[in-house]
Amino acid sequence: MLILKPIILCVATLMIINLLKKFSPEYACFVALTCGVIVFIYLIPYIKQITDILVKISNITDGLSELIKILVRIVIIAVTCEFASYLCVDGQETYLASKINFIGKIIILYIISPIIFGFLEYIIEMINLL
Repeated sequence: MLILKPIILCVATLMIINLLKKFSPEYACFVALTCGVIVFIYLIPYIKQITDILVKISNITDGLSELIKILVRIVIIAVTCEFASYLCVDGQETYLASKINFIGKIIILYIISPIIFGFLEYIIEMINLL
Protein backbone atom coordinates (compact mmCIF):
# COMPACT_ATOMS: atom_id res chain seq x y z
CA MET A 1 0.00 0.00 0.00
CA LEU A 2 3.01 2.28 -0.37
CA ILE A 3 1.61 3.73 -3.55
CA LEU A 4 -1.69 4.90 -2.05
CA LYS A 5 -0.26 7.87 -0.11
CA PRO A 6 1.30 9.67 -3.10
CA ILE A 7 -1.65 8.82 -5.34
CA ILE A 8 -4.15 10.18 -2.83
CA LEU A 9 -2.02 13.30 -2.45
CA CYS A 10 -1.88 13.78 -6.22
CA VAL A 11 -5.62 13.26 -6.69
CA ALA A 12 -6.39 15.69 -3.86
CA THR A 13 -3.95 18.16 -5.40
CA LEU A 14 -5.65 17.76 -8.76
CA MET A 15 -9.01 18.64 -7.21
CA ILE A 16 -7.51 21.68 -5.48
CA ILE A 17 -5.82 22.78 -8.72
CA ASN A 18 -9.06 22.51 -10.66
CA LEU A 19 -10.79 24.70 -8.08
CA LEU A 20 -7.95 27.21 -7.96
CA LYS A 21 -7.69 27.56 -11.76
CA LYS A 22 -11.09 29.23 -11.77
CA PHE A 23 -10.15 31.85 -9.21
CA SER A 24 -6.38 32.29 -9.20
CA PRO A 25 -4.36 30.26 -11.73
CA GLU A 26 -1.01 31.45 -10.35
CA TYR A 27 -1.67 29.61 -7.08
CA ALA A 28 -2.69 26.47 -8.97
CA CYS A 29 0.78 26.25 -10.48
CA PHE A 30 2.37 26.71 -7.05
CA VAL A 31 0.19 23.95 -5.58
CA ALA A 32 1.16 21.56 -8.39
CA LEU A 33 4.85 22.25 -7.90
CA THR A 34 4.52 21.81 -4.14
CA CYS A 35 2.83 18.45 -4.63
CA GLY A 36 5.68 17.34 -6.89
CA VAL A 37 8.27 18.29 -4.30
CA ILE A 38 6.33 16.52 -1.52
CA VAL A 39 6.08 13.34 -3.60
CA PHE A 40 9.81 13.50 -4.30
CA ILE A 41 10.58 13.93 -0.60
CA TYR A 42 8.29 10.95 0.12
CA LEU A 43 10.31 8.83 -2.32
CA ILE A 44 13.77 9.69 -0.94
CA PRO A 45 13.95 6.74 1.52
CA TYR A 46 12.99 4.30 -1.24
CA ILE A 47 15.56 5.77 -3.60
CA LYS A 48 18.17 5.39 -0.87
CA GLN A 49 17.24 1.72 -0.41
CA ILE A 50 17.60 1.13 -4.15
CA THR A 51 21.02 2.76 -4.22
CA ASP A 52 22.09 0.70 -1.18
CA ILE A 53 21.06 -2.49 -2.98
CA LEU A 54 22.97 -1.44 -6.08
CA VAL A 55 26.05 -0.70 -3.97
CA LYS A 56 25.82 -4.19 -2.45
CA ILE A 57 25.54 -5.71 -5.92
CA SER A 58 28.53 -3.63 -7.00
CA ASN A 59 30.58 -4.92 -4.05
CA ILE A 60 29.69 -8.54 -4.84
CA THR A 61 30.60 -8.24 -8.51
CA ASP A 62 34.05 -6.68 -8.44
CA GLY A 63 34.61 -6.93 -12.18
CA LEU A 64 31.30 -5.29 -13.01
CA SER A 65 31.44 -2.58 -10.37
CA GLU A 66 32.41 0.15 -12.85
CA LEU A 67 29.59 -0.86 -15.19
CA ILE A 68 27.09 -0.87 -12.32
CA LYS A 69 28.28 2.60 -11.24
CA ILE A 70 27.64 3.87 -14.75
CA LEU A 71 24.20 2.27 -14.81
CA VAL A 72 23.32 3.82 -11.44
CA ARG A 73 24.40 7.25 -12.72
CA ILE A 74 22.26 6.78 -15.83
CA VAL A 75 19.20 5.81 -13.79
CA ILE A 76 19.67 8.76 -11.43
CA ILE A 77 20.04 11.19 -14.34
CA ALA A 78 17.00 9.76 -16.11
CA VAL A 79 14.78 9.92 -13.02
CA THR A 80 15.96 13.43 -12.12
CA CYS A 81 15.39 14.75 -15.64
CA GLU A 82 11.98 13.13 -15.82
CA PHE A 83 10.98 14.63 -12.48
CA ALA A 84 12.24 18.08 -13.46
CA SER A 85 10.47 17.94 -16.81
CA TYR A 86 7.20 16.97 -15.12
CA LEU A 87 7.61 19.94 -12.79
CA CYS A 88 8.04 22.16 -15.84
CA VAL A 89 4.94 20.68 -17.47
CA ASP A 90 3.02 21.35 -14.24
CA GLY A 91 4.18 24.94 -14.50
CA GLN A 92 2.94 25.12 -18.13
CA GLU A 93 6.49 25.32 -19.45
CA THR A 94 6.52 22.44 -21.93
CA TYR A 95 9.36 24.04 -23.89
CA LEU A 96 11.62 23.85 -20.83
CA ALA A 97 10.46 20.30 -20.15
CA SER A 98 11.52 19.20 -23.62
CA LYS A 99 14.90 20.90 -23.17
CA ILE A 100 15.45 19.11 -19.86
CA ASN A 101 14.66 15.78 -21.50
CA PHE A 102 17.05 16.58 -24.35
CA ILE A 103 19.84 17.56 -21.94
CA GLY A 104 19.30 14.33 -20.00
CA LYS A 105 19.60 12.25 -23.17
CA ILE A 106 22.80 13.99 -24.22
CA ILE A 107 24.37 13.52 -20.78
CA ILE A 108 23.38 9.84 -20.74
CA LEU A 109 24.88 9.40 -24.21
CA TYR A 110 28.08 11.05 -22.97
CA ILE A 111 28.22 8.73 -19.96
CA ILE A 112 27.70 5.55 -21.98
CA SER A 113 30.12 6.52 -24.75
CA PRO A 114 33.05 4.62 -23.12
CA ILE A 115 30.87 1.50 -22.92
CA ILE A 116 29.91 1.82 -26.57
CA PHE A 117 33.54 2.39 -27.52
CA GLY A 118 34.67 -0.64 -25.50
CA PHE A 119 31.94 -2.77 -27.07
CA LEU A 120 33.01 -1.72 -30.57
CA GLU A 121 36.66 -2.49 -29.73
CA TYR A 122 35.59 -5.93 -28.54
CA ILE A 123 33.66 -6.59 -31.76
CA ILE A 124 36.63 -5.49 -33.88
CA GLU A 125 38.91 -7.72 -31.82
CA MET A 126 36.60 -10.70 -32.35
CA ILE A 127 36.44 -10.04 -36.09
CA ASN A 128 40.25 -9.90 -36.28
CA LEU A 129 40.48 -13.27 -34.50
CA LEU A 130 38.36 -14.91 -37.18
